Amino acid sequence: MVAIATKQAIDFANFYKQMNQSLAKYAVPLFVRFIENIELTVIQYS
Repeated sequence: MVAIATKQAIDFANFYKQMNQSLAKYAVPLFVRFIENIELTVIQYS
């Protein structure tokens, strides 16, 4: 699964093509999740 935070339209044909060209077959995401923002956890070291 991949999570995408964007407000722009996505060309799924191009997305699929790029994933297949760039990633190993087992690493191509089977599910795409669209979210409003990506939550981050920040760890501060003293």
